[in-house]
Amino acid sequence: MSKKLTLVVGINPDKYEIDDHRLRKPVWHQKHINGQLVASGLLQELDQIVIARNDITYFQPNNIALLLSISKKQLANAISFFNKNFN
Repeated sequence: MSKKLTLVVGINPDKYEIDDHRLRKPVWHQKHINGQLVASGLLQELDQIVIARNDITYFQPNNIALLLSISKKQLANAISFFNKNFN
């Protein structure tokens, strides 16, 4: 059984602003007692790796957003290369 690391990044999704779209969206958890909301929290998943005997913890990326970010940068590079060399 693996344990997921999370960090509380907010308590209300309406007031949470995404700083970096390459990150996964946080998960909203709520606790209700007798139909009343008594607690809520936005949890951002973390991942951890060991490099040179040091634990490094980072927010898990949104893989699709990463690929779109890379594609957008490479398209800009290709347009620049084309304009410089063929126009």
